[in-house]
Amino acid sequence: MGDLPTNARKLRGYVLDARLIASHFVTPYRMAGKGGKNDAAARPYMRFVPIKTPAQQTQLAIHRLREGYKEEQALRAICP
Repeated sequence: MGDLPTNARKLRGYVLDARLIASHFVTPYRMAGKGGKNDAAARPYMRFVPIKTPAQQTQLAIHRLREGYKEEQALRAICP
């Protein structure tokens, strides 16, 4: 199906208001004992993150691969 930014771009293509919430902002909304009334009251204060473009996602993937390669090389240097 795809990742979140890809799905958000598809939904925006259907003229829907797709927004992403950063994971550290989601945690308070998952806490037990929070009813719909309290959750609705908190919505105006939600902070959203911009949807990444395909070029941004590609660049992040390259950086992740590079970091993994560096970690692997460091482990090989320690444990030959």
